[in-house]
Amino acid sequence: MNWWRDHVDHTINYTIAAKSKDRPGMLKAVGDLTKGAAEWGRISGRSHLGTGLMAEHIVAAKLAADSAASGDSAGLDCSLKILDRNAYLQAMVYAATWAFPIKGFHSLLLDHIDRTKQYISALSNGDRAGFADAVARALGNAKDLDGFTHRSFRR
Repeated sequence: MNWWRDHVDHTINYTIAAKSKDRPGMLKAVGDLTKGAAEWGRISGRSHLGTGLMAEHIVAAKLAADSAASGDSAGLDCSLKILDRNAYLQAMVYAATWAFPIKGFHSLLLDHIDRTKQYISALSNGDRAGFADAVARALGNAKDLDGFTHRSFRR
C-alpha cells in the first residue's frame, strides 16, 4: 500500500472534477480523501491529532483546487498559506512522536504542496503539458514521502 500515492491520486481526481464542475466526482474524491485522513491518523500513530492535521491539509488543498477553478487568486493564496502552516505543524507533531528528523519530513511535505500547486495551476490555466509534468513530479514526491513514512513511522 502506498498511502501517499493514493492521497495524490484522490487530490488529482478532485482537482479535475472541480475544474469540470463534476459534482459527483468531487464528492467521491472528497470521500476518498476523508477516508485517507482517518487512515493517516492510524499510520502516523496519532489517531486523533494525525487525522485532524491531515483533514486540515485536505480541506486546504480542496480550497486551492476550488479557488483555482473559479479564478479566485486570494482564495488560492490563502489556501497555500494554510498548507504551509499545516506542513510545519505535522512535521513538529510527528517529530515529537517518532523522533525523526523534522527537516526531512517538512521538506518533503513542502515539496508535496508545491507539486500540488503546480498541477492545480496548470490545469486551471489549460496547460496540459504542464499538468502532466506536475503530476509526474507529484507522483515522484509521493514515492519519496512513502519511503520516509515507512522508514520513520515504524518502531
